[in-house]
Amino acid sequence: LKLQFLYLIAVRVYWKTTMKALMLTLSMAATAAAQYNYTSALRSAYYNKMSYCDDTVSVVDMTCAACQHRPNAKDIQVINSTFDTRVLVGYDEGDIFVTFRGSHNLLNWIADLDAADIEYNNANCSGCRVHQGFYDAFNDIAPKLSASLKVLTAKYGQQQVIVTGHSLGAALSLHALIYLQQNGFVVKTLYNFGSPRVGNPAFAKFAGAAAEKVAVQPAVRVTHYRDPVPHLPLLSMGFAHAIHEVFYSDETGLKYVECTDSPADEDDNCSDQFWFAVYPSDHLHYLDMPTHCEDTDDLAAANVEAWPRSMPHGP
Repeated sequence: LKLQFLYLIAVRVYWKTTMKALMLTLSMAATAAAQYNYTSALRSAYYNKMSYCDDTVSVVDMTCAACQHRPNAKDIQVINSTFDTRVLVGYDEGDIFVTFRGSHNLLNWIADLDAADIEYNNANCSGCRVHQGFYDAFNDIAPKLSASLKVLTAKYGQQQVIVTGHSLGAALSLHALIYLQQNGFVVKTLYNFGSPRVGNPAFAKFAGAAAEKVAVQPAVRVTHYRDPVPHLPLLSMGFAHAIHEVFYSDETGLKYVECTDSPADEDDNCSDQFWFAVYPSDHLHYLDMPTHCEDTDDLAAANVEAWPRSMPHGP
């Protein structure tokens, strides 16, 4: 009887341990599965395309080339910045969206991109420093962004906000995530595409914690194959990425992998593997389509052959 009793105890301990491990595994798998949703990412990519349309009147009245992809979007507000970027705010199928356009002259923007950093003005972020240009650009547009969102939330109720951006706009979208959360808005999703690094490791960890609070799923940083912009500013200059990377691993932009990373700790098997052999055209194509307003490749191909094909000082 004593042996039987000990056997039953051993079985019970084994069963509880096994079930605990199984539940942990299932929980991790569920978290990973919820991390990236292609349909949601595509929706955000379409908003980014709309932001690149030069004729803002056609965006407001929803006749722009990219508008066909989100035909139910309405109440579009265009906010222009003195820092060569633009923000669109609108309402679409139950959600408010905010999309930050990248620079309209990407080659000059990359050439002028330096690693000047300044202290991040947030009492909860000790030791945080951020790229000055990105921070100045966001602060320039933040009051207008807040005012536009208040108009839409008053009209439609306290709706969740979809935040997205491409290139320079992706950097601003990360600042927007923190700003909106701290000002009473609920961020539903954040997908940024081809984002540069925004701040130092302390800021990356702070922003990464904000990314985990996104309502529907943790924020995602989408990268495409040999896109050079995610390598800038360089790690060696003290910058780091903040949010989870989903890496499209070939030129088509159709195959992706979930990267094994954490704030300020990037995955060398994802975009970082190509720091030495980049291809700028990949920055202008995401999810198998051009990032600009039109669906043709004419603008995306312009001057690509003149761009540098390698990064000078590591990832």
